[in-house]
Parts: sequence; C-alpha cells; structure tokens
Amino acid sequence: MYPVMLSLAGRPVLVVGGGRVALRKVRGLLAEDARVTVVAPAAVPEIEDLAEQGKIVLERRPYRDGEATSYRLVLAAADDREVNRRVFEDGERAGVFVNVADDPELCSFHLPARVVRGPLQVAIASAGRAPFAVRRLRQLLDRRLGEDWAAWADAAGGFRERVLAAPGLAPEAREAIFDRFFRETVDPATLSARVPDDGEMDEWLREAGTGRRTPGPGLVSLVGAGPGAPDLLTLRARERLAAADAIVVDRLAAPALPRDLPPEVEIHDVGKDAGHHPVPQEEIEALLVRLAREGKRVVRLKGGDPFVFGRGGEEVEALEAAGIPWEVVPGVTAGIAGPAAAGIPVTHRREAVALTLVTAHECAKDEDQVPWDLLARQRHGTIVGYMGMATLPRVVERLLAGGMDPATPAAVIERATLPDQRVVRAPLAELPAAVREAGVCPPALFVIGRVAARGTPRERARRS
Repeated sequence: MYPVMLSLAGRPVLVVGGGRVALRKVRGLLAEDARVTVVAPAAVPEIEDLAEQGKIVLERRPYRDGEATSYRLVLAAADDREVNRRVFEDGERAGVFVNVADDPELCSFHLPARVVRGPLQVAIASAGRAPFAVRRLRQLLDRRLGEDWAAWADAAGGFRERVLAAPGLAPEAREAIFDRFFRETVDPATLSARVPDDGEMDEWLREAGTGRRTPGPGLVSLVGAGPGAPDLLTLRARERLAAADAIVVDRLAAPALPRDLPPEVEIHDVGKDAGHHPVPQEEIEALLVRLAREGKRVVRLKGGDPFVFGRGGEEVEALEAAGIPWEVVPGVTAGIAGPAAAGIPVTHRREAVALTLVTAHECAKDEDQVPWDLLARQRHGTIVGYMGMATLPRVVERLLAGGMDPATPAAVIERATLPDQRVVRAPLAELPAAVREAGVCPPALFVIGRVAARGTPRERARRS
C-alpha cells in the first residue's frame, strides 16, 4: 500500500449505504469539504438531517450499475456484500478508487485511523489486515498526543515559512535549523510538545545565519535523575536533557541519559558515586561555570534529587558567585523511592510518624554530625541512610549503644528501582552480617524502623 493524503475539497465523492458505518464515512468526508452524495434505500436519522441541512445529497434508492464512474472517490458500506462487490467492480473498470468497509478484498485503497491535532495528522494503517489493532493504536496515540500539538504544528508551519524566506540559507543550513526546532520543542520520550516564543525562533534564525550561537551566559539546570530507573525521570528533566548543549553527569545518573541525544551534545562524565570522586567538586563547579560562559545550556545531572545529599547547594553557590543563571529541576529522591520499590512505606499510621534521611558516611568521622543516640530513642520513626554500606556496622553499633532494640526491623536495598534490585532484611543487630553474607555493594540504602518489616509477599519474592 502506498500512503497518500488526498485533497477532497470540492470534489465529488459517493457513499453507498445509509447505516452507522456510512455515517462515519460521511462525517469524515465533510470534515475535508468533499461534495458528498449518499445512495441508499434508507438512511439513519443523522444522515437524513445532514441532507435536510443541505450538507450532502441523499438519494433514497438502490445503487445503480455503473454510477460509481461519475465520482472521484467511492466508499461502500451497504449491508449487502453483492452490492458492495458491484460498486468495487464498477470502480475498477473505470479507474476510480473504491473502499468497501471491513472487506479488504474489495478495496483499491484503505482508510487509515487518524489522530488529528489542527493541521497535524497521524495516520495508522495495517493494509486492511488488522483494523482492530489500528483502532487501539489510534486510541493510544490519541491519549498520548495532547492538544498542544495543534498549536505546535501551526508554529512549525509559520517557522518553516520564515526559514524559507530567510536570504542566504543553504539547504543544509535549513535542515539544521529544522532539526533544532524539533529538538528543542519535542520530547520524544513523553510525546509532548511546546510552542517556542518569537524570541527563541528569532535567535535560531540569527544563529543559522552566522553559524554560531549568540554570545552571553547560558543556563545551568541542576537536574535530578531519580533513584535509578530511567523512566522515573520527571517530564521537565526530559525536556532539559533534550534541549541541552552540554551535560555534566555523575556515574549513577548516567543510565538516565536519553539514547537519542544529538551527536553534537557534549557529555562530561565526572564519575561521582558514593565514596569515589575522581573529579574534585571544585573542578566540577569550574566546569559548569566555563560551559555556561560559553553560552551553552548546561544540565548537571545527578542521581536522586540535586538538593538531597547531592551537593547541589554547593554548586548553586558557585554559580551565584560567578553570575551564572541557574535553576533546579527536582528529582525523585532515592530515600523515599528506594524503600517504595521494595514495598516499604517510610511512614505508616501508628508505626512511623517521622522520617529521618541521613548520610551515613559521616559515621566514619571522629565526631558524628548525626545524633545517633537521639535517633535510637525514637520509637515511631524511620531512618533511611544514604552512602552507608562501608559504615553500616558503625551505624548499628551507635544505635544499639543509644538504646535501640536489637530486634528492630531493618533492610538494605541495593540498586533500588533497577532490574537487578535486591533487598536484604534482618533484625538491626544482625543486619551488617546479613549484608556482608549477601555481598551487597553500593549503591544501596538502609532502612531502619518498624516499617522495614513491611512489603508485600509478591514484592519480596520478586526483589529479594
């Protein structure tokens, strides 16, 4: 099948049949301003009403042999297959395209299912073989493609006219600027679109003419990549990544990088993970400032949330001191999402009315910044610890010394939300040995409190 989009405005089209299927065909044709004639011995009330309003011609009679030859296009939806067959054969002899509803053998063309958003149309077809699947795909896309696509398509059409009217642009430069329009306004992961403002489009045209970006400070977006699974990125995070010129990424956030980034996007891997910082923090901050001063849109991609043990506050201070514009795109923090992925609610009525997030590597220092003795005395709270595998024995020792019950439920979640996630559960006093025996490695979180005993049997079987 060769797909085409036909202009039917003012052209004569015949519909044979007067039932509900014929009504759908008539409405689709009228939407394209076709001149519609319906031939049927009887018609549903809606077709009768369209005829009374003068929107169609209705001839209440059987189909006459050969009359299909007088039309540019014919659609047959009669209840009698023999009638439909005669319509199809008449069209074949005269070279007129005919579609018979739900009868692929009697079709010289097929009608695709469509999703329409203003001037934008997405057509789906299966060469008549699986119309049920086509209908369901159309429903899926109809839900995914929001109404903002109509305004986007209008903007794209206007932008194309401006590009074609711009003097001195070579064909390859035009294609590059069209690529940029699409890249900066469409999120392929979420099938969402935004309408750029006139200032953005003016900038793209100027830069296409000069071959370089307008000088001036760029923008640094501190973006949270979420707890691990790439599909837990927020919509705004995906938008910033799609529009980035440069991305500075930690190792644990790297799986969230889109696979379809343009090749010209700079990727700066600073390799940070728990307890291992091959690129010093000061060098990362200097890199962000340098890239932004080159006029680039920079994404600083961090695991979890930038402001939860991500040193995002320090990077914001460095950007402020350098006069660089910045923003924060919050992420799903691992301290809540990790336990949730293991079926553990960090709060629960009458069990946990307080939640404490701690960075457990502080326990390796001579003077702990975490008041473990106070945390040990709370009976209705949950402790979630980041970066704590190396210091877990010390954490448990401090909590037990502070009076926490050795039988307090506890768990460690390794690689939370990822396909190879593991959960190790044990009473508090036995947790370090259980983790050591299981060979748990970072990244991992620990959860201590009564809620750590929770989690559905299905989740335990699937994840443990």
